[in-house]
Amino acid sequence: MAVVGTTRDFVTSYEAFQRKMFARCIAMAGSLACLILLSNPGFLLASTPARIAGRVLDVRGDTVPHAHLSLRTPSGTLLSETFTDSEGTFQFNGVRAGDYRLTAGSMAFTTVTIDVREGNHSIDLAATYVPRRHLDNFVELTGDYRDIDLVAGWGSRNPNTNAWLTVEASYGNGFLERLEHRKQYKLNGFREFKFGRHNLTLFGGGYYGFSFVPGLIPINTFIPNDTVDDRQLDRTHNFMAVVTDTWNIDDKRQLTFSGFVREYALTLRSNFNPDYSEQPLIGGLIQQSESRTGVGACPLYTHEIRPWITLLAGMDFRRDAPRNLDLRSADSQGAFHLVTSNSLTLTFAEPFVSVDGSLGKYFRYDVGFRREEVWMNNEAPTFFH
Repeated sequence: MAVVGTTRDFVTSYEAFQRKMFARCIAMAGSLACLILLSNPGFLLASTPARIAGRVLDVRGDTVPHAHLSLRTPSGTLLSETFTDSEGTFQFNGVRAGDYRLTAGSMAFTTVTIDVREGNHSIDLAATYVPRRHLDNFVELTGDYRDIDLVAGWGSRNPNTNAWLTVEASYGNGFLERLEHRKQYKLNGFREFKFGRHNLTLFGGGYYGFSFVPGLIPINTFIPNDTVDDRQLDRTHNFMAVVTDTWNIDDKRQLTFSGFVREYALTLRSNFNPDYSEQPLIGGLIQQSESRTGVGACPLYTHEIRPWITLLAGMDFRRDAPRNLDLRSADSQGAFHLVTSNSLTLTFAEPFVSVDGSLGKYFRYDVGFRREEVWMNNEAPTFFH
């Protein structure tokens, strides 16, 4: 996504910061991204107020309507905010000559990075989600004769208060004869506080979902009701809370500390080997379940040493503790009996450091080092007969 604009009678360009600000430690489920841009109107010589106006474009050159933009000083102080119109245009009035940081965000984009922060192999390919700071109040209802979805959001009317809350409820039965009776509930919230040079952000989200699982039908085998076993189901819930403090030490240095906690639980019933000679079908129904708690922290330091070199250093710490990894099997009466049970503890410590910058107009470099230390405590599985 790019921003093109004019200030009085000349056109200024904006170059995207890459991997310099705002760590991935603020995470969120959803399709959301924020692109951080820098304006440098070096040709503005007059001190009289001017106007910054332009359009927000995506990578294909199409306009981005209803994108959120904020204008800040190099130290991060918020000066003004606005949204693009249906044509993707925007403007800031009463802007004096100087250096500014322009941020453009849209829920239609995600930012994907591969660098020292995320590791250098395919399993560490990560999408960085930055929560949107403002949200217009809305209610949206969609559905058909088998499914319905209700989404609502609330945002503060005060432009200086960055806070919002969203809820979603979804119900449905899918398209097979075996009705899913699906129920899903989601809740997300965001709040930002400013204390001098500190920006404190709070983000939380929760989810609960349940559905019966149709399908798993053998090829060329007639199975009534589109399921080999109508007891198959999926039940899950999770909760996550993230706290981040960003300290703008000065115009060149920034220290960020972020921490999170996550709770997760899953119950899944499946039948992969039913006995078709028996009615009702028996012999293959199993139940897999687990609960886990995850915690993590991420200190991050950035320092723009010179216009052509920026230092980034930090550490990712994470502890994941899956508990009660149970496997149960149903008998002919449908009662479940414990077969195996296991518990794990996984700990990750990943320090990293990198330098990046631009040498000339067409060359950009990024050199870094990352070390990953992993500890695992695996309790021996217990087998039951």
